[in-house]
Amino acid sequence: MIFKNKKWLALALVALSLICIFTLLFIYKSTPEKLASEETQKKTDLTNPIFMRGNGYLSLNKDEVFSISIPYIFGEQNITNVESVVSDNDQALLEFSDTSGDYVFDENTNVNSFNFDISFKSVGQYVIDKVTIVTSEKTVVVDIGHFIFDITDSSDSDLALFGDTIGIQSSLDNYLLSIKNENKKETLKITSIYAKTDALSLESKEFELAPDGLFSGELSTSISADNPKYSWYVIKPKIEYSVKNAKQFFLSNATYLGLVDISQHQVDIALKNKRGSEFK
Repeated sequence: MIFKNKKWLALALVALSLICIFTLLFIYKSTPEKLASEETQKKTDLTNPIFMRGNGYLSLNKDEVFSISIPYIFGEQNITNVESVVSDNDQALLEFSDTSGDYVFDENTNVNSFNFDISFKSVGQYVIDKVTIVTSEKTVVVDIGHFIFDITDSSDSDLALFGDTIGIQSSLDNYLLSIKNENKKETLKITSIYAKTDALSLESKEFELAPDGLFSGELSTSISADNPKYSWYVIKPKIEYSVKNAKQFFLSNATYLGLVDISQHQVDIALKNKRGSEFK
């Protein structure tokens, strides 16, 4: 268009400028609102409770009952009216205890623990990665992680624990072992301290314990970076030792790693890997 009148040209330029200004204002105003809306949706996208997958090695005696706690995150909908929890492993016996904690992580997220007892009827090594939760309203299969249960039938041991029987710590880097030789006459030779899964391994040591001797120290743990789907870990090592050249086993205490203070990183891992772990 060719403007022959300077007045009309000036008016056209003013109108064009106003259009540009209003367009920029609209973009500036709508973009933060859109981003804020997406961020709010991201924070509140917790329609169903989500189990935080764990990873662990647990040495137990046959028929020994171990109480395990699996953390989960939830928004407005919690897990209620639980009647039972079962596994498809026919050697495993599970009994639901309760849910506990109700820790407020942020304004949209709460953290609870799903607690149940587990024991095994036969010696062997078993893997539990899913459980079926039965409530009065529905039955749901959820992925809780990857747990290796190493079941033995060990006899009375010369070793004993001192200190806490179950530990909980925020660090993923070590495991505190505190044991005592209760044999008043014989020296015990520790030959192996074992705990290993697809994602973690425990440092092993060899040493001797004099009669009535004590050992307390940290063993380093190695967490694989190739398994980013686990939010926490639990270790209950199997200790092999010899006395008078006879091999014996001792099942040490359990320690939960990474469960003192739940971090945003742990919650993000659960959200990213929620498929199969949602209670819905």
